Amino acid sequence: MGYRITRAVAAGARRNADAARRWARAVGCAVATGPRLVMRTYTYKSKPEEQRPLLPSARHPAPGLSLLFATLCIVDIFGVFPVIALPRAIVQCGLLGVPLVLVVFALQIYTASLLGKSWNIARSLGPQHHEEEPTIGLIFNRYPLAAVTELTLGKGASSCVSVLLDLTIFAGGIPNLLVASQNLQLFGLKVSDMQFNLSFCYWLLLVGVLLCPIMWLGSPRDMKSIVAISSATISVTSLLIWWSIFSDDASDSYTPVPSSPAWERFIAGYGMLAFQFDVHPTLMTIQVDMKKPKHIGKAVMLGFLISGTLFAVTTALAVWRYGGDTSANILQVMPPGPIVQAAVLISALQLCLTSAIGHSALFQHIEDHLQIQRSFSWRRCLLRSSIVALGVALGESVPRFDIVMSLIGGTLTGPLVFVLPPLMYSKARAMRAARPSDAPPRRTISAGPAWIPIPDTGPRQLPTPSPRGASAPRPTSFEIFKPIPRDNNYCPMLISSQEIKIFTQERLLDWVGYCIIVIGILITVSSTYINVQNTITFVQFIPPCIMNVSVFVPGLD
Repeated sequence: MGYRITRAVAAGARRNADAARRWARAVGCAVATGPRLVMRTYTYKSKPEEQRPLLPSARHPAPGLSLLFATLCIVDIFGVFPVIALPRAIVQCGLLGVPLVLVVFALQIYTASLLGKSWNIARSLGPQHHEEEPTIGLIFNRYPLAAVTELTLGKGASSCVSVLLDLTIFAGGIPNLLVASQNLQLFGLKVSDMQFNLSFCYWLLLVGVLLCPIMWLGSPRDMKSIVAISSATISVTSLLIWWSIFSDDASDSYTPVPSSPAWERFIAGYGMLAFQFDVHPTLMTIQVDMKKPKHIGKAVMLGFLISGTLFAVTTALAVWRYGGDTSANILQVMPPGPIVQAAVLISALQLCLTSAIGHSALFQHIEDHLQIQRSFSWRRCLLRSSIVALGVALGESVPRFDIVMSLIGGTLTGPLVFVLPPLMYSKARAMRAARPSDAPPRRTISAGPAWIPIPDTGPRQLPTPSPRGASAPRPTSFEIFKPIPRDNNYCPMLISSQEIKIFTQERLLDWVGYCIIVIGILITVSSTYINVQNTITFVQFIPPCIMNVSVFVPGLD
């Protein structure tokens, strides 16, 4: 699109020049004239980014994730862990595993919905809050959890949440690398009838190299194909595992499920459950990319419903077939065969794909701090590859993936799941309630020392004429009152105009949030203490790869 800009001589200048010539002819002298004024035309071509529509239209729809793809993103974040790694933790909890799953699921869904509502409220507060804190407007779409925390709880809380968020996302990727590499070692063993035994310590290096190109992608909206493929692999892996369990002709002599597990096993089961169904670190990143962010609650419900169903069916089949002998990785206890081999290979692929979605919030946060451009560049590739290399190095230093899951789930996810969402949502609601209303002020005209409203008259707006050119005054609502006749039995009454609040939905939500915070703090402290003890114990008996590079898959030796 071009714009033509024309320069011409002003009409007044022309009139002055003509008058000078007429005067010169009258007195008989000549007038020296300057160079002729020529009109010049310049043509400018708009830049490609200026041709984009400012508002979405039918021809140019706003990009973003639909409800379906947002649900698939959540399912992809959960991954295959609920199918292959979680049944063992719940089996060890015995009968207490059922209420544990229900309670953790309910709290996860509720607090995740609070995060989504907090973001919606923060966006609806208006630009006046963003003008007070310009940084918030810049980071709202890049790493929204820290932005909403800063808006509601302050910069100090935002800094703590940012550090905790980055640690949780980074540490959560280590089990993905460990399980993927162990599955590849398991695949080699099952294909070669236990002859080809390349340690997962070597596979871990190969997985890190193959994972780097996937990590170079942008935000979740750029990974729709990755999300679709990853979600499909989860479904296929679940079906293959179910078929393998049904076709397994193992004997019925297995260890029974414990009826009253030890407190340490119960806490470890909670940690793994909280870790594998924790969507909070990446939830707002998905919500920002949605076409309709208000539907994030539906996406959370559907995601938990899909992954929870896959987990419940797998756990029930594992208890029915293997009982207390269910291994930490359910693929290890299954008999060799083409179905199990395919399940092992596909699950390893899914664990690599899900890392791209799970790490997006961490990558965007660090890239903004280092002022790396948001488009694809070599600096992005170098940074993200370095983070993957650091994760591989730490993966070589830990003995078992389930220990890492319990430690992360019990220590890092507790504040993000149980403490932050209720506080953030309560503060966001208070800020919305304190926002100035756009309704006109109400004034009362009294007609005596005591008055009551006239029954057939309500609030009426009295228009006030304004002179031409003057700004119209703000409309005001008036209420008309008439005096009460006094008699001997008259007793004046004073009725407060403020609403009496005894028990409201807002107070109920606040009390529920306080209870969740207290429970979360108690269980986080106890879980951290027990998981640290378990980690020290397992390190003494199972050396990590950094001490013994030829270590076997834990649970098969």
